[in-house]
Amino acid sequence: MEDTGPAPYADGPAEPLNDYEFLYTVTENDTVLAIASRFRVQTMDVVRVNFPCRDPMNVQPGDVLHVRWPQPYEVVGIGEGC
Repeated sequence: MEDTGPAPYADGPAEPLNDYEFLYTVTENDTVLAIASRFRVQTMDVVRVNFPCRDPMNVQPGDVLHVRWPQPYEVVGIGEGC
C-alpha cells in the first residue's frame, strides 16, 4: 500500500504504521472517495474499516481514519453492537 500524496479532497496528513496501513487525519472538504483513491484502495475498504456503524458521508475534519484492507470481521452497515 502506498500514499500517493495530497490530492484534492484528500490533502490531510498521513502517518504510515507499517507496510499496509496508514493513519489519515481528515481535513476540511475531504471525501472518503478521494481518500481511498489517494491510497489506491477501494472506497468500500475504507468504509468497512472506519464506518461499520455510521454514515461515511459524515466524515469530519479531525477524524482519524485507518487506511488499510479490511479484516474478515469488518462488515458494512448497521450491525449488532452499534
